[in-house]
Amino acid sequence: MIPRRLHPLLVERLDQFPAVALLGPRQGGKTTLAQTVAAVRPSLYLDLESEPDRVKLAEPELYLAEHEDKLVILDDAIFPNWVLAFRQKRCAGSGRCSHMGRAEY
Repeated sequence: MIPRRLHPLLVERLDQFPAVALLGPRQGGKTTLAQTVAAVRPSLYLDLESEPDRVKLAEPELYLAEHEDKLVILDDAIFPNWVLAFRQKRCAGSGRCSHMGRAEY
């Protein structure tokens, strides 16, 4: 794998802030970078383009409450209102939220 210059900065920001967004062009390495970070800390990775992952979030507060001690990665997200509300509530001061989306959104 190609080392990412942003990796140390992403880790630092996740430790400092309750939410971090990775934005960039299609095929720019956002998912790879997030998965690299997830490999070394407790995390939950959800691809919101995947139907099985969206089904897990049918009742987001119940499902995500089981993972409060983890970094939550929401990949390829066009955020429905519940994601924004949950992020605001869950991520306040925790330093354990990350989400990604293409810059074209």
